Amino acid sequence: MAILGTSARERAVIQSVLKLSSHRSSKYVLSSMTPESPAEILVVDADDSNALATWRRMPVHGANSSLIPSVMVTSNKDISAPYIVHRPIAAIRILHTLDMVVQEKYRDQERRMIGGNSDISLAPMESDNPLTAENTVTTITTYSLYRALVVDDSLVVRKQLELELSLAGITTDLVETGEEALNLLNNTVYNLLFLDVVLPGVDGYQICKAIKRNKATKHIPIIMLTSKSSPFDRVRGTLAGCEAYLTKPIDQVHFHKVIQKYLQ
Repeated sequence: MAILGTSARERAVIQSVLKLSSHRSSKYVLSSMTPESPAEILVVDADDSNALATWRRMPVHGANSSLIPSVMVTSNKDISAPYIVHRPIAAIRILHTLDMVVQEKYRDQERRMIGGNSDISLAPMESDNPLTAENTVTTITTYSLYRALVVDDSLVVRKQLELELSLAGITTDLVETGEEALNLLNNTVYNLLFLDVVLPGVDGYQICKAIKRNKATKHIPIIMLTSKSSPFDRVRGTLAGCEAYLTKPIDQVHFHKVIQKYLQ
């Protein structure tokens, strides 16, 4: 993807989205927009006249307009465009809009392939361009009535899970330690808990056991987060009472399958 305009703060927000997306099946990276190597998505500051003038000179109009979708960033509530992110921008809104663009792109590819040859496989096409999708793009189901707790001492992991859960409509609380998690569990009802194995102080296995011993919290599905997944780790997790494991870096497709399984 390429960016036209936007402030330094907004670019920092977009850069944080790109960094977090490196752990997902759909990865977004920043590139320059050139005739020899065009970006697959443009993010355009629609409130910046210079950015708009540059955008209008680019080959994104006319017959080829569908090949380079543009996300318009604006404060104007009356603007009309296929993809819009209103100011002030937030990482979740940016990521959600980029995912919408990719999903629509693959739907268009499927429609064109069906029209040309009904026997063609509808798997996403591989690409050498900056925007890649290694697996299928996940259609995210929303669970707006649910609340999840993420316990991990890594800021990157916490933010990644917060983005993915928010895209699914799930309210999320984030803490760094098991002790903080137990305090929240005394006052808040959660439908799902993501728990890192290695934590400062009390480790994830001990926290998992404490949660499962408590009648008020033992029903909560616990997904253990680990950077390795050996048989010994899984035995320890099962003995502690966890329902499933996710190995870091977390795969987006597997992550959403876990959500669907435990939030029926």
